[in-house]
Amino acid sequence: MFSQFVQSEGWANLNKAIGNTVVPFDGFYGFKKNMRFGFTHLFVPRIEITKERLKEIEDSAQQLKVDFIRLEPTNDEIFLHSSGYKQVGEHNPKTTLLIDLSKSEEELLADMHSKTRYNIRLAEKKGVKFVSGGLPHFDEFWGLIKATYNRKQIAAHTKDYYREILEANDTAYIAFAEYEGKKIVANLMIE
Repeated sequence: MFSQFVQSEGWANLNKAIGNTVVPFDGFYGFKKNMRFGFTHLFVPRIEITKERLKEIEDSAQQLKVDFIRLEPTNDEIFLHSSGYKQVGEHNPKTTLLIDLSKSEEELLADMHSKTRYNIRLAEKKGVKFVSGGLPHFDEFWGLIKATYNRKQIAAHTKDYYREILEANDTAYIAFAEYEGKKIVANLMIE
């Protein structure tokens, strides 16, 4: 069982569907991605980096003829700095949360922090509703996501990136929180 969603077979399949080259390693995946101006890079998200794994990644990058490597280690990678790697901003969240959706709603709530349960119940009491949608609601989704990125000054994936994920995965959908008939929060969900 993978510990990070971005190292799952499902994520590898999704990357393949949106045009990235999946690079299987011994127990983890890398993704060769095309960038603007003809550049490419090998992206290896959320794995524990060891000297052996780094050598395997570097050898593969050389064979793939990529312009650079981007790593998102889950461990303290002191030796990376001495090997010439530079710290850059994160591309993915530091952690992912895997939830067993076969549990009942009450079981899921019981597994949450008490403050989270309180906030969920308060939102329900105030009339916040969950609404799901798909491609016809994409522009509303993008408007909310873009506004959040701008307000919080976070680097964003492109509009096409999110659209491609939604189009390429049968279990992907858009989740909205709606208050007084207005969509106020959006998220792209993959089951």
